[in-house]
Amino acid sequence: MRIFLLTFFFLLSFFSFSQVRITGNIIERSDASKELSDILDISIGTFVNNDLLLGITNEKSYTDYIKNYHNPVQDSLFVSDFQFLVKYYFNKYFLLLKTPISSNVDDISAFDNARFGAGYIFLSQNNFNFNLTYDFLINNNMNGMRKGRLTLGISTDIRLIAK
Repeated sequence: MRIFLLTFFFLLSFFSFSQVRITGNIIERSDASKELSDILDISIGTFVNNDLLLGITNEKSYTDYIKNYHNPVQDSLFVSDFQFLVKYYFNKYFLLLKTPISSNVDDISAFDNARFGAGYIFLSQNNFNFNLTYDFLINNNMNGMRKGRLTLGISTDIRLIAK
């Protein structure tokens, strides 16, 4: 199913004659760990209109394991391999919404791990953009935490690379 979804979003852009944006997040700082870490989260999306992007990301979704509200084990339950992604761009800013495609945990809905965020695009040379994004859980987890994360990424549009 993963390969099907990636192929679908990639080919959708060519059949609809719209731009494809590929983003790679490379550095992350989460509210839980409070330190920088190297990551490689790749997202691919297609523009529905000039401002709205629909896509998918390989960012994994985790949740905390908590028994009787004591001794949480952070990010110990694996929820999903991939997430749906919606971004709305205005000027150099964007809003984003991510939700896991499905949930591997019986008691947890995919929507329990939905994230909302905002970002800023720093334009650089050769049609590559540097993105600074902060996102957090829409619903508090069992600890009452929003589990925010700050990421730095690079993005580009495929149509611009081909020119």
